[in-house]
Amino acid sequence: MNDTTPTPPPPSAEPWCDSAAATLWRTAARRCAVVAAICSVVIAAALTVAFSRQLSLTIHEPVVIQQMRRQLMDEPYNATLQVELRKLDRQLRQTHFERTRFLDIGAVLLVVAVGWTLASTFLAVRIGRWYPPAPNEAGAADAAWRSRDVGMIGVATAAVVLAVGAWVFTRPDLEPEIEPPPPLELAWPRFRGPGGLGQAPTQHPLLPGVDGAVILWKTRLPLPGKNSPVGWGNVIFLAGATETDRAVMAVEASTGKLLWQTDIAPAPGAPSEAPQVLGDTGYAAATGCTDGERYFAIYANGDIAAVDITGRVVWTRALGLPSNQYGLAASLLMAGGQVVVPFDQTYSEDDPPQPRSRLLGLDPATGETRWQVQRDVPDSWTTPVVAETPTGRQLITAANPWVIAYHPADGEEIWRAKLLAGDVAPSPVYADGKVYVTMEGAGLFAVRSDGVGDVTDTHVAWSSTDHSYPDIISPLATERHVLLLSSYGLLQLFDATTGERMWMHDYGQSFYASPLLLANEQVLLVSARGEMFVLKLGEAYEQLATAELGEGVSATPLPGGEHIVIRGERHLFCIGRPQEDTNGAK
Repeated sequence: MNDTTPTPPPPSAEPWCDSAAATLWRTAARRCAVVAAICSVVIAAALTVAFSRQLSLTIHEPVVIQQMRRQLMDEPYNATLQVELRKLDRQLRQTHFERTRFLDIGAVLLVVAVGWTLASTFLAVRIGRWYPPAPNEAGAADAAWRSRDVGMIGVATAAVVLAVGAWVFTRPDLEPEIEPPPPLELAWPRFRGPGGLGQAPTQHPLLPGVDGAVILWKTRLPLPGKNSPVGWGNVIFLAGATETDRAVMAVEASTGKLLWQTDIAPAPGAPSEAPQVLGDTGYAAATGCTDGERYFAIYANGDIAAVDITGRVVWTRALGLPSNQYGLAASLLMAGGQVVVPFDQTYSEDDPPQPRSRLLGLDPATGETRWQVQRDVPDSWTTPVVAETPTGRQLITAANPWVIAYHPADGEEIWRAKLLAGDVAPSPVYADGKVYVTMEGAGLFAVRSDGVGDVTDTHVAWSSTDHSYPDIISPLATERHVLLLSSYGLLQLFDATTGERMWMHDYGQSFYASPLLLANEQVLLVSARGEMFVLKLGEAYEQLATAELGEGVSATPLPGGEHIVIRGERHLFCIGRPQEDTNGAK
């Protein structure tokens, strides 16, 4: 006769674990495992979708914002556009933080759901081993009804967990208790800002110790460089290099945090040995530029690189070792939708010598050449400016002996004037329909911008050749004044209408940074030893304030919002007023 007696429980089993209870708990554990597994799959799917959307938001800005950024680069003082762009940018950041919070909390719930699945499965298996199902168990029907009740409890529990999770995701009060400093709104995409004119008319001058201003942060830079900082949004871009290393660095403007540092490997075809450079230029003297999506940097060996806003290298290209006696120092700029590269070099050693200088327009996405023009000038260290003239936008260059204007879109020459001599380093400037160029040993010249062809004899409004003139530093021009600063500290103001010198002032110290025009015709100067001056343009020299930075400076400052960012020999400084808290205390 077959023995149908149930297998006795193991000696360690608890008394309450009889056959009916085992059936109940085994069924309940299985149903809970199924419910938990479904929850895990649902949460994992939601996290996958959320992560892909967040990744897309992080890497690719919405097209409308990209278009508005490009428009703002062409219209830097369009107040309506600035307000709308800030609004969309805030919405973008808010969406970013909400999705990040969703991912963080969802990851915790996923871990809980997976743990719930594993625990329920383990319990069901263990009970099955201890109490194998027996046929015709007494009370099986009653146990089945009770197991359905427990299963329904599991489903209800899952629903509550998901409802609580959804409520947590959408709570508006889950902001950090300590808010970070508000992001800065920088719009300084190249050397000397929009157009290369050195003007920030909405920026008020701030010096440490003056009107409550302080050094808000100070960040050590990992690599040296003479190039000036440029900024877009809340990010400051710089390049650094030594004989063996090259890199691009990004710093958060509101905090001074080094966001990333990307090493730049030699481009294909780059020279195997580093060029010989002077201490005044170094291996990263030229200032880069940004289009809001990428930062473009150029180094002493002729390598140019594009790095996106996350620090990923987009492309590199070797332009060849420049034949340039003082080293590469002309800066990059965006014009006509291209990265414009001034690449002036010494004449060849052929008989007769042939010009090797050229101006290139590169595709910002690929680095491929869109246009290129040869220039019959020797090596120079000037950076072109983009001028909105009465006859259209012009890309204006200065070298020995020619001042030449080009169409930014295709590099076609518009006009030229034979005015300069020597090793030309000060960049041209533009104001009120006139281009101003200067060089030590040549003079100061004002050229009307509405000419065509060789305008040397027809469009020079006035010239000044009876004084000392800058050898390195770029001038500053307004409708009424032209301000010149020499590297040995001589400051001069000229009348923009007549060319007459109005006054001069000798600082008795060296300068390398170009002057910046700020609000209310106030000008910021920074000396080579780090002394800062604010003066007022007017009929006589009027100094308003002075302060010490405490570190040598070669780069031109970056203004943004109510802040001034200055690159020193070793550190990046941000000067501004401390943010007031909610009670008004600082």
